[in-house]
Amino acid sequence: MNKIKDLLREGSIIPDNNNAYNSDDWYLYCHAELDNMLRVLHGNRDLFDYVESRQDALEQIDALFMINAYKYRHLWTLYTAEYNPLWNVDGTERIERDRQNTGTQGNTKSGDDTLEYLGSQKLERKGKDWMEMSGTEANTRTGNETLEPSGTEKVTKDGSMVESHSGGPTNSRTTFDSAAFLDTDKTVDNGKVATTYGKDGSGSTDPYEETTSFNLRKDTTTYNNVKDERSFNQRKDEQNYDSYDTQSFTGRKDKTTYNSGETRTDNLNEHEVITHSRGGNIGVTMTTQLEEGEYNWVQLFNFKQSICADIANFISYVW
Repeated sequence: MNKIKDLLREGSIIPDNNNAYNSDDWYLYCHAELDNMLRVLHGNRDLFDYVESRQDALEQIDALFMINAYKYRHLWTLYTAEYNPLWNVDGTERIERDRQNTGTQGNTKSGDDTLEYLGSQKLERKGKDWMEMSGTEANTRTGNETLEPSGTEKVTKDGSMVESHSGGPTNSRTTFDSAAFLDTDKTVDNGKVATTYGKDGSGSTDPYEETTSFNLRKDTTTYNNVKDERSFNQRKDEQNYDSYDTQSFTGRKDKTTYNSGETRTDNLNEHEVITHSRGGNIGVTMTTQLEEGEYNWVQLFNFKQSICADIANFISYVW
């Protein structure tokens, strides 16, 4: 009679091409080690009569995985669950409820609200208030300050400027008298010079215009280590108060009159969710009992061995 270890000499008996489970986390976790575990733990077990070849075993184990896929998924969730082994309470309570608020709320104020002031209120300032400044505040200007024009400045004149003359020199001669010295010739210039803008020499209109053009001109002021310095030697600024301000009240009353009210009407639908989390040891179980239970659980439940045992029981006789 053939044994499990005889099948394993022909190759692996763990199916790997069934998409119904071969991408599940439980399968990916253990499938590569199941052949070796079967050889070590159950290799001498006798096969059922209908398991005559490796192909028969593959078909039987594939059917087993299909049947138990749901169980293995849940066992895997339990196997990988994160929890505190010393807690006996770990849960969440969720309460949902809908509430409707309807009705009218009012806040009406009427009558007078009086705030009465009696006596005097005085603000008095006496003595001196000063600000004392010591040390030096420097604003020193040293070095050179240079204004440097750069570029081209061009003056262009257009049009005509005509200079005209009017009048002319007049010559006169007196009689000759040998007994007295008299000027006999005299010249008087009555001419006038006039400059006319906007006309040419023939008198035709020719507007005169002067234009100053700049070609990339740039004026630069250069400072070389310029510093402004202002010095104080134990300077003290003092402000003296020789008076005070007094505000007096005689029979003053401040009154607020209310002739209005506030009213609020509600018609609200509210959805309320209350979540209450609870965890820890509430005292019904001793911590040592929880530790003992965790120890027994670890001893009993080995995920790979559990699946390996299912396979051996499905294709071979139980010892």
